[in-house]
Amino acid sequence: MDESEQLVSRALRDHEPDFQWVPTRRIDFNNIRRDIWVNHFHRADFVTKTGLTQRLESIRWHSDRNPDDFYPRCYVLGQKDGYENFQEDFRRCAATSFLKNCVEQLRFSQNSTPYEKLEKKWVPAKWIDFALDATNETYQSNHGSIASTITRNVAGT
Repeated sequence: MDESEQLVSRALRDHEPDFQWVPTRRIDFNNIRRDIWVNHFHRADFVTKTGLTQRLESIRWHSDRNPDDFYPRCYVLGQKDGYENFQEDFRRCAATSFLKNCVEQLRFSQNSTPYEKLEKKWVPAKWIDFALDATNETYQSNHGSIASTITRNVAGT
């Protein structure tokens, strides 16, 4: 094993894996446990991570279900669209997390003593405006505007 494989092996030594992608050259078929299943579809596209991701994306054409509803979001970073979608999703998640943190800070400041308020540092308003603009377009069609949702949440506390 190379150095990176040794580090991963050492980090995971106390955890029993339940699903792995490993090259067949690393499998000792003579000493494999009976409860381990090995993929024998060598050239099938659905047995690779990329193939599985592409199959999940194609579900939209065959069903009314969205794979994001029942499977973690995944991307093929080697494809331009996949990489751009990953970047967009990452930015959206970062902006949403930032806004959630701002709401938690505001709730904390409303329920804290004056001494505790001095310990908290506020973020600049332009950062909040940027995060609102970044997320508002995505969620507007489903939930109304983010600004109105945050206003409702803060006013309700």
